[in-house]
Amino acid sequence: MRLCAVVITYYPDVEETLRNCMAYIDLVDTLIVWENTPEKDRLRYRLDFDAGYADKVTIMGDGDNHCIGYPLNRVVAWAQERGYTHLLTMDQDSLFEPGAFVRYKEIIEGYEDDVSIGIFGANPNRTHPESNLPKEVNETITSGSVYDLAKLEQIGYFREDFAIDGVDFEISSKAKAKGFKTVIIGVAHLTHCLGSALPTRWGFYADNYSPFRVYYITRNHLVLSREYPDRYTVTAYLRFYIPFKIPCKIVIINRHYFVRVLVYYKKACYAFLYTLNSEESNKQESESTQTHQSAQ
Repeated sequence: MRLCAVVITYYPDVEETLRNCMAYIDLVDTLIVWENTPEKDRLRYRLDFDAGYADKVTIMGDGDNHCIGYPLNRVVAWAQERGYTHLLTMDQDSLFEPGAFVRYKEIIEGYEDDVSIGIFGANPNRTHPESNLPKEVNETITSGSVYDLAKLEQIGYFREDFAIDGVDFEISSKAKAKGFKTVIIGVAHLTHCLGSALPTRWGFYADNYSPFRVYYITRNHLVLSREYPDRYTVTAYLRFYIPFKIPCKIVIINRHYFVRVLVYYKKACYAFLYTLNSEESNKQESESTQTHQSAQ
């Protein structure tokens, strides 16, 4: 296995992100740092690795914030062109627990000949039982996932119009549709930050997402419900969780967000109903494929 890793940064806590990278950098063949931080601040927020890692770390990015899908597709093309077999995708604020990535990589290498597995996922915040055996799941988060690049060519690439939210769920759904499993490795313990949850006066925590994120969370999961109806049922999941629960929790924390959340929520529903359809998705997929072909 030739393993390429990528971490996408945006105004990172430099010291924390460097610490997170050190948990896996010695066990990958190369590390791509894709900088989404705007050009005016890129140097200030650049990760300063020790000189010994100069040949292992490559900096990418063009001074614009391209969110998640666009950078991942460019890194996939770069890695495929150079003969890497797998891609590890990481968030800047995710940290493998001590020894977890060693075990994770060993287990993945043991399943390299398993033609049924397309995506391996870590165990974020110990949400799954500890196990050395792959556990099939509907989806796994982007951070800590390892993608078989040869199988990714068959699955298709990351959906760029999703920006951030649902990119991981969409690629897992697409993999399933092409006959590949997404699995979790329970011993691959990953400490992962889920949004910016804050406590409420009623004792529960709510994700403090911006109205901008409400738009993408709502729109993208509605699109997933339409394109993969067997995996995302509207009645059980979307009607009560995405379009209602998240916006309401945000308003509870930030009442001054009410109008903005409502506006973005309506825009998301409009986009779902009138603009984002399977034809648009197929067009975007075709453009991503052309990008990879031209890169190679």
